[in-house]
Amino acid sequence: MNIAIVSFTRCGALLAQRILLMLRQQGHRAQGYATAKFSDQYGLTSIDTDIRSWTGARFTESEAIIFIGASGIAVRAIAPWVQQKDADPAILVIDEKATFVIPILSGHIGGANKLARELSAELCATPVITTSSDVNGKFAVDEWAVNHELHIENLNEVKYITAGILEDREIGLNSILAVEGSLPEGIVMRNHGELGICISYDTKKKPFEHTLNLTPKNIVAGVGCSKGISDNALENSILTELQKANLPISSLQKLCSVELKKDETALLAFSRKYNIPFQTYSAEELNDTDGNYPSSEFVKKTTGTDNVCQRAAAKASENGEIVSAKTIYDGVTVSLARSHRRITF
Repeated sequence: MNIAIVSFTRCGALLAQRILLMLRQQGHRAQGYATAKFSDQYGLTSIDTDIRSWTGARFTESEAIIFIGASGIAVRAIAPWVQQKDADPAILVIDEKATFVIPILSGHIGGANKLARELSAELCATPVITTSSDVNGKFAVDEWAVNHELHIENLNEVKYITAGILEDREIGLNSILAVEGSLPEGIVMRNHGELGICISYDTKKKPFEHTLNLTPKNIVAGVGCSKGISDNALENSILTELQKANLPISSLQKLCSVELKKDETALLAFSRKYNIPFQTYSAEELNDTDGNYPSSEFVKKTTGTDNVCQRAAAKASENGEIVSAKTIYDGVTVSLARSHRRITF
């Protein structure tokens, strides 16, 4: 998680140092900020503008923002930038004595509640969780979906499912993926009814009157391309291949290619536009991938491996199911693979 921490006092700066160390040890990418009076002294980055403008910049580049100080400061700072629950970063407030950790925005989808619990455990603080499902000890479908890499297609339906759970009504579950474990209280496997969750690549499938559509994010696109290929040509090739396989763009988990293409602008542009991680592998790693693939001597001479797209897709999906083998477009080759996935409770 990419996390920004901001503090305004000496005690706050000391706490920011402590939290930064914890977050980085847990594998998060964290950056600490403070007012000019304390930034240099505590090894933090100075805030060079007003807090509201600073917050606006963090909204576009951070997955979480932690304010160390009064909750009122955070509320006023984020007010102009709040958009919608599937786009806003997680926002947390921690008092400078680390007594309370309060998630105030994007508790479920953004992961603020989860982060609050983790930080509270490390700081011996009290997490102040106010979302209804958590307060009542109920299944939080939106948080569960995010944690299991299921894309929420119709966010407005979450409120109906959540209300049904809180009212102890039965919620149907229809899934194209195998389901393991004990279902949460009130969730039942069924294909029809008033309220339900549908896990499918068909985003328009509506087995329930109120259907929450969740798309598995387990499709990997392996891509090879000519140097300097245009953004549109590469994008259209990938989208066409997805369409042919009846897969929505929301199912795409990762974009991958050979290391030679790590700075290819069209691949980077696609990754940014659709917020899909881009990963590259060395020619040696691709050559070691198990399986038989269409071979090209020209590609091998250019990149060091005889097949970029299909080998990359197989590698990134951990030898998952090949959905579409190497397909050649004008200056682009695409292969799709499906990572093995089960739904677990």
